[in-house]
Amino acid sequence: MRRGFLSISTVTLVSIFLATGAAGFIGISQYQDLKDQKIKIENRIVEEARALFTTERQLLSEAQDDLSSAQEEIKRLKEQNTTLGKGKKIAADTAGKLTVAARGESDIPTIVKKWYPVVGFVYCNFQTDGVVEKEQMGSGTLLHRGLNQVVLTSKHIIADDEGREVTICVVKFPESDTIYTTGNFLPASSRGADAIYLEIENPDSYLHELGQGKRNYCEAIPELGDKVIILGYPSIGVDGDLTVTDGIISGYEGDYYVTSAKVEYGNSGGAAIDLSHDCYLGIPTYVRSGTLESLARILKWQAF
Repeated sequence: MRRGFLSISTVTLVSIFLATGAAGFIGISQYQDLKDQKIKIENRIVEEARALFTTERQLLSEAQDDLSSAQEEIKRLKEQNTTLGKGKKIAADTAGKLTVAARGESDIPTIVKKWYPVVGFVYCNFQTDGVVEKEQMGSGTLLHRGLNQVVLTSKHIIADDEGREVTICVVKFPESDTIYTTGNFLPASSRGADAIYLEIENPDSYLHELGQGKRNYCEAIPELGDKVIILGYPSIGVDGDLTVTDGIISGYEGDYYVTSAKVEYGNSGGAAIDLSHDCYLGIPTYVRSGTLESLARILKWQAF
């Protein structure tokens, strides 16, 4: 009986062991499968993440390229706009000059620069026994006359109300430090017009060259409304330098042009320039004053 009991027990134990072992083997196998699946899933997630990162990096690179292109385009447009702005300014300046030319007018600064060096300050005085009794001042324009250098000015500068001539006159030109002494007073008009030549004593090479510059007398009579500038040394002007005023031809009066350009004591003998033709009109001579306004007179050079 005991042997039989032992036999049954042994079989039972073996069966139980085999069943348990089989179950354990199946559990381990399932666990391994799950683990492999997890690894596969994790690997797939990693691969997808890598692909997504690569895609995003490509998109970022493309965006940076687009940004660089946009910045270059903005820079190009700014440069183009600057160029267009300069072009518009040049075009406007050119159009302005063409408009001025079409109206028969010249550029005022250019004309002033041309005439500025030859319009000098004239100082004269009356002396008795070497003592200065009276002084008179005005303006004058350097001209080349024959072999001489002369200054054309108003005759009333070198004489007083009694007809007495000054003792001496000197001239100072704006671009030279030299003070030139004048000698003979030469008539500028056979008709008794208010004009006279002051002959420069011992002119230097600077004056010879300056006096031979090309500066034209006006051939045509200016029209009413034509622009004119006055160059000279008015008492209310710039101290120690030439002053420029401008106006128009307001009318005609015998040997004189009437002008709205400002003229003051000291302008007498200066230069009146027609802007339409860049030419010498004549000598600013005197002013006629009204109750409220005044108009100046320019002695025509044709009246000399």
